[in-house]
Amino acid sequence: MVIDRTKIDEKILEQDEYLHQVLFHCQQAVEKSLKAFLVWIPTPTI
Repeated sequence: MVIDRTKIDEKILEQDEYLHQVLFHCQQAVEKSLKAFLVWIPTPTI
């Protein structure tokens, strides 16, 4: 049985009008956290 994930994702997003915005901001927070971590770790000196 093949499950069309795109259709499932669309159904979930249709049910909650704010879910798309919430997921966007979660994704942005993860990106900012990763960027902060990469800046924080020491870099080797050449």
